[in-house]
Amino acid sequence: MDTTTNQVPGAELSGENARTIENEMKSSISANEASSNRREMTPLKKAKELLASSNVKLSEQMQGLKVILGVTISSGLIVTIALIVSIYQGDPEVLPHGGCSTATPHCSTICAETLKKGGNAVDASIAATFCIGVVNPHHSGIGGGGFMLVHNHKSMENTAFDFRETAPRAAHPSIYENNPKLSIKGPYSVAVPGEVKGMEAAHKEFGRLSWSEVVMPAVKLARNGFVASESFVKNMEMVQDESAEFLAAFTPDGKIPPVGEIMYRKDLANALETIANEGADAFYNGSLSLEIVKATKKFISLEDLREYSVIKRDTVSTTYGDHAVLSIAPPSGGVILLSILNILNGYHFGPADQHSPKTYFKLIEAFKYAYAQRGSLGDPSDREFREKIMNSTNYFLSHEAAKTIREKINSMNYTSDYNISRYMPSSVFREDKGTAHVSVIDNDELMVSVTTTINTWFGSHLLTKSGILLNNEMDDFSTSKHLNYFDIPPSQVNDIKPGKRPQSSVVPAIVHSLRAPCDLRLTIGGTNGSKIPSGIAEVLINILSFKMDLQTAVNVPRLHNQLFTNMTEYETNFNETIVKALSRMGQNMVKQKKAINIVQFVAKNYSDITAVSDHRKGNYSTVY
Repeated sequence: MDTTTNQVPGAELSGENARTIENEMKSSISANEASSNRREMTPLKKAKELLASSNVKLSEQMQGLKVILGVTISSGLIVTIALIVSIYQGDPEVLPHGGCSTATPHCSTICAETLKKGGNAVDASIAATFCIGVVNPHHSGIGGGGFMLVHNHKSMENTAFDFRETAPRAAHPSIYENNPKLSIKGPYSVAVPGEVKGMEAAHKEFGRLSWSEVVMPAVKLARNGFVASESFVKNMEMVQDESAEFLAAFTPDGKIPPVGEIMYRKDLANALETIANEGADAFYNGSLSLEIVKATKKFISLEDLREYSVIKRDTVSTTYGDHAVLSIAPPSGGVILLSILNILNGYHFGPADQHSPKTYFKLIEAFKYAYAQRGSLGDPSDREFREKIMNSTNYFLSHEAAKTIREKINSMNYTSDYNISRYMPSSVFREDKGTAHVSVIDNDELMVSVTTTINTWFGSHLLTKSGILLNNEMDDFSTSKHLNYFDIPPSQVNDIKPGKRPQSSVVPAIVHSLRAPCDLRLTIGGTNGSKIPSGIAEVLINILSFKMDLQTAVNVPRLHNQLFTNMTEYETNFNETIVKALSRMGQNMVKQKKAINIVQFVAKNYSDITAVSDHRKGNYSTVY
């Protein structure tokens, strides 16, 4: 008893010792119950206190153990459930921050990386545009020009940059009267480039990253190498009989590379790096400007380059269904696209109409009427025709004009004849196939649509010492004595004057809902010259009227009619039943093996972002 009772109060007891003490104490209490009133400090009293103390400690320990076990089991159960859910559902969804759609994987990747670095949609579109000039020189580059449309969806503010090429001081219609081919290839085909100043102007107003940060990715790509695309290789095969000097800029050994081979453009990398370090001034008033003057045999002068300026254009718009469609005023091709939609809006097409030949009859006729209007459009900076251009723009986008044209289409009773006078033609159409487009949306609801061009494939076929491929945009002007390929007289509105910008088919566009700001909105554009407006119109109708999913809206076969060819081109796999019905209605249907046009866009519906590529060209889109 003494050893037990003499334990130091607070000493820990094992469970076995505690039970022994408890039994002994119970026996002692039973035997001496009558003596319970003895002195408080008797050995029994001490034992009772010790037992009580031991029981309290045991109870506390058992309770603590229960808590620990409970927490452990609960935690394990939660973790197990979480693991099961994770395995079943996969990684948790992370909403995308932005989307890019460009001509190549290289450029879409650069675009997305620019957004990830903290750049906005303008930064990303500039980086992608410089990239395209490196990897797809046959389509676009710093020797060309274009248009950019910026839409801030939060403030609903729109900004349009016109960096279209201009006719140099030495330009005059008489140069081309006896030899029209001079406007297609060689020094007299080159107009003053606008792309570099256009990119710089947009960056100064909207850019978040430094100028160098948005140019250098293209520099690194040109210097370190990039994969030869199928588009580039096919176009190189078309010009393989060019001079050795021309071919050497793209193929150092003079041989066209196979698709997938690594290519380098180190001369161009140096030129781009100069622009990255010195800004646009290097191109327009520096070492690079001297190279341009030399390459064009002084057709373009230093004064032409120094005086070049970017113009902020008005935006034009129409309504299609419950969506607003925005584009850029002339000399861009925005009015043609909007006119098509303005006409067709009154027909209120629905999903079922996509299967009706009558729908496509109306579509083709709307194309004809819209394309006939090009003869009234041009560069509004030409004072002689400014009023006519502005009045024509306003009229063709009016409800009155759309109603009048629909009445004419309806009066045809689904029977077409090739009566050009019916459609008011007065313009020349030329193919500016050397074109590229970039669409970007960022996480701040800034939307950018930018289309650039050097006109036809490989432009003028002239290169500067630094590897800058120059445009042949002089061919986009009309000349006074020559009919075009289709024997249609040229338009005086688009004649050649120094400092003037030629009419363009380029159509950067923005679409957003009038019903709810967070509903479907997209930035869209296309390539392939005069066929751009019809292609964009068809894709928008597929989405907004026929309710196709976004990728299908681009993938389905398209058709095109620009009036003067007297034919409706349609792509392989277009519904043959509809084709035969349209033929019976008098439409001259001609199948095309190649893509008619290329359309790409980035769409946002509430928080969901989708970047859509056109399989016809192998374009590449990405979201992050």
